[in-house]
Parts: sequence; C-alpha cells; structure tokens
Amino acid sequence: MNTVKVKGMKPIIDKLKLIQVFNAQKAIVPIGAKGMVMLKDRTDAGVMVTGGKFPPYSPQYALVRQKAGLSLTDGRLSFTGEMMRELESTSTIDGVELSFGTSEANSIASIQNKKTPFFGFKDNERVELMQDIRSIFTTYMRGK
Repeated sequence: MNTVKVKGMKPIIDKLKLIQVFNAQKAIVPIGAKGMVMLKDRTDAGVMVTGGKFPPYSPQYALVRQKAGLSLTDGRLSFTGEMMRELESTSTIDGVELSFGTSEANSIASIQNKKTPFFGFKDNERVELMQDIRSIFTTYMRGK
C-alpha cells in the first residue's frame, strides 16, 4: 500500500504523549487534512513531488482523454477522479499517514507514481506541516 508519512513529528509527539490529558492523536487530525489538501492541490496543478511539472500526455493517451471529453491540460491524474477521492488520512500515535483507501486506488496510485511522482511532500510542504504541529503544541501549552 502506498503510504506517505509526515516525518520528523516524533519528537514533538513524544512530548505531547507526556501530557496525559492531551490527546495528541486527536489533536493532529487537522495536519492530515491539510496534508491531503496540499497533495491534491499540487497534483491538480500538475506539479510533481520533486517540484517539476508533470510531463505531457503521450499522443495515445491524449487521444483517449480527448475522446472521453477530458481536458488535455487540466486536472492531471484525474480521468475519473476515483483515485484521489480514495485518499485518506490517519492519525497515529507517531504522526499522520496518508494512503489510498481501496486496493484499486492504491494500484492506480502506484503505477501513476512511477510515471509521475506525485505522492509525498515537497520540503516546503513538510516544513509547513511541521510548523502547524508545533503551533498546536504551543497553543495547548500556553492554555495550561
């Protein structure tokens, strides 16, 4: 199964675990939701996780899309949209994981990710998510 983790959260999560009344797993749910939006927005913009633009469609695939009435320039990785609709976020004791909910969506994502790397976070996205988790922790500590 394709899974991308927001790495680097463990030290912060470990601190959160020390605070018994603070449910760290529940508190980081918004981080997963934001990560999903980031991934979907970047993919819709045709930008790979490596930072480059998605390559153009092959002539054969462009013809398939054209016959289906789909754009040749918009909505990259969205023939039916099913794969991205299956993207889900899970908060764990160690952080947040994004994955595809069905085996079919997971298989499609694996194939697509080999051709056009999209599944993961760019460095600036990871930094933004880490800043958000720190903010959650800081807000909680200030309220204590």
